[in-house]
Amino acid sequence: EILQEAQDVLENRFQTLGSEKVTLGENIDWHRDFKSGKAWPVEPKSKLDLMDLGNPSDVKVPWELSRFHQIWWLGKAYWLSHREIYAEKFRELVEHWIENNPPGRGVNWAVAMEVAIRAANWIAGYYFFCESQTLTRDFWMKFLKSLYAHGTFIENNLEYHWRNGNHFLSDVVGLIFLGIFFQDAEFGKRWLQRGIAALPEEME
Repeated sequence: EILQEAQDVLENRFQTLGSEKVTLGENIDWHRDFKSGKAWPVEPKSKLDLMDLGNPSDVKVPWELSRFHQIWWLGKAYWLSHREIYAEKFRELVEHWIENNPPGRGVNWAVAMEVAIRAANWIAGYYFFCESQTLTRDFWMKFLKSLYAHGTFIENNLEYHWRNGNHFLSDVVGLIFLGIFFQDAEFGKRWLQRGIAALPEEME
């Protein structure tokens, strides 16, 4: 079962929000609702119409794909089999996502909660694949720079509301993950402190 889940990821085949399994082709369009065909432009979030009520679509489809839950399927298969093909797929997906999602532009940077969930999954990916012999220093530097951009974005776009909900709580948890991961840096200490300070109240 673990290997079959990972095989789906290797072939860019996903099942999202009640859909059947769909093969998304060689290069994933990270901005497209593959169920409706609607694609959002890679523009600053202030220019994006996330709801687009005149065009039946669901922005949660690209969001769900860009949360990178698929890292867990690849990571479990890697630990089980020790096959580098899973590490290479992790690298391929992360690099392709970074290239097509510049910080602050497009639907996958529109909401801090989505950024936080993705960051937490990417951090899990680091621990799954950090001993891989095929992932290069250049890749890891690109990965770490993007994770830093994720933390900076969350810190500057916390989803405060008159009645905070799951979005702000997710932002806080994302800061904690990133703060622990980067705890040797001053910005990591700051993220961890801010997250820990807010977590108990938000959980309640």
